[in-house]
Amino acid sequence: MTKHRHWHVAAVTLILLTALVSLRGEAVAVRQQATPVAASCDTAATPAATPMDPMATPMAGMDHGAMATPAASAEFDQSYIDMMIPHHGSIIALAQAALPRLTDERLQSLAGTIIRAQTAEIDELRGYREQFYGSADPMPVDDAAMMQMMGGMSMPMNEMMPMMDADALVATFCASADPDLAFIDLTIPHHQSAIAASNTALQQATHDEIRDIAERVIEDQQREIDELTAIREDLAGSGTLLEAVA
Repeated sequence: MTKHRHWHVAAVTLILLTALVSLRGEAVAVRQQATPVAASCDTAATPAATPMDPMATPMAGMDHGAMATPAASAEFDQSYIDMMIPHHGSIIALAQAALPRLTDERLQSLAGTIIRAQTAEIDELRGYREQFYGSADPMPVDDAAMMQMMGGMSMPMNEMMPMMDADALVATFCASADPDLAFIDLTIPHHQSAIAASNTALQQATHDEIRDIAERVIEDQQREIDELTAIREDLAGSGTLLEAVA
């Protein structure tokens, strides 16, 4: 009986240990597969005293120390990818934070479209970056490359750079009095900067795949700008961009 009890205890212990190992493995797998937590006004930082201050809001998702010493000039296609990944990420974060607060159904639909389309494009850009340059992870883009890509923008660089910062966009949106107008007035210039970079890509990119993405960005985001402009006129008449979040 004693031997039988010892065997029973050992068997139960083995079963429990196996189950624990299995559960631990499943938990790790869940963590690895889980998508990042969606941006939300509940967790948004308080905006800086000067809204969208580029010195107070470095680009999210990048090594801020590395930004002080950017790498030597990279091929244009790599710079475009490295700029567009965080650029897409910031508007996705804005759309995620905005969705629960938007009251206009057209804006709700557009925010959902932005999240789906630009998430897919990030995956596509990361795939091309790994294929062409050996790593899917973007690196900081130096000032010269950024100026080259954004040459067609009338917006000053110190106002344009914070458009790539997810935290800055979300915080500014969440502090606004009118979510619908704030979403419109933040998204339009954000899209304009993507279009400017993509127009440059059509002229300077060396890979057909990058030009294809650039063409899609221009077409999709200009259509969304037109839609946002029309909605804004419906909601509040034609006003100055960003007046809703000033």
